[in-house]
Amino acid sequence: MFASIFEEGEFDTFVKTLMEKLPVTFRINSGELHFEKVSAMLKDPGFIENYAKIQEEEAPAAEENKDEAGETNPIVDETGNVQMEQNKHGL
Repeated sequence: MFASIFEEGEFDTFVKTLMEKLPVTFRINSGELHFEKVSAMLKDPGFIENYAKIQEEEAPAAEENKDEAGETNPIVDETGNVQMEQNKHGL
């Protein structure tokens, strides 16, 4: 269908271009809480390696916090309020 609007050979070039990997891009909103920490974290050249290690370490604990259906159980404090946890990056 689209091949008919391209000159011969251009469609193949077009398709190959669509399959090229794009760089990862993050848009950080300076109005968000802790945006400076997020920016610094993403600029850290060792971030991906460190993050992968943390995920491996946390995986067993995360599995323990799941119910029989595999759903994550919320963390509830003594007053019955659902609590949010900071991750190891302080966010």
